[in-house]
Amino acid sequence: MQFVLQLLAMFWAPLVATEVTRRLAIRKEARGRRQQLFNTLMVTAGDYGRLGRLSFEHVRALNLIEIEFYGEESVAVLKAWRDYRTVLNLAPPAPWTEENKPQWEAWNTLRDELFVKLLYAMAQSLDYKFDEEFIKNAVYAPMGYFTAEVEGMQIQTQLRELLDGKRALHISAAPPLPGATPPAPPAPTPPIAPGTAAPALEEAAPDAKALPPGETDLKK
Repeated sequence: MQFVLQLLAMFWAPLVATEVTRRLAIRKEARGRRQQLFNTLMVTAGDYGRLGRLSFEHVRALNLIEIEFYGEESVAVLKAWRDYRTVLNLAPPAPWTEENKPQWEAWNTLRDELFVKLLYAMAQSLDYKFDEEFIKNAVYAPMGYFTAEVEGMQIQTQLRELLDGKRALHISAAPPLPGATPPAPPAPTPPIAPGTAAPALEEAAPDAKALPPGETDLKK
């Protein structure tokens, strides 16, 4: 009996070791993909423009959450993501105007709160000892990014309005260059007295002679 058990152990031990190694590799790869999603969202969290939350990498990472964080151990992550996605799909009507400014401000506040909760749930799933306050203050984006993004959107909006005929193009004379001689004003046109004919555009040559009717100038 002992001999049989030894044979079984010799046969099954490599298979069990191979299966354990395979499962560990799968878990490691899955954690690596989740880690990559978390890193992408953290890196692009601080800016609202095309370099941040509007970037392709940020949107792609969000859409991969339900695929990579699948399972019972990721229930909190999936719930946080679905709450955040619901708010993203309920954005106020664009563009930002003074009339809908309070709606946009309230929406931005709620969106940021749910985004921080999503990052916190992902950090807990990856065994990071982060709290929400740390995540909220851990990102940085220069104000110049935001200013450039807003100005670019304004230029695009005004250009579209111009092409659609909703905005007029203002044109004014350019000021003279420094040191340039200003052009002379046009000569005034002398007034024409009432009852007189307007002067001819071309005057006859000084040596021209009037010929009687029916005669031709033979010199020509």
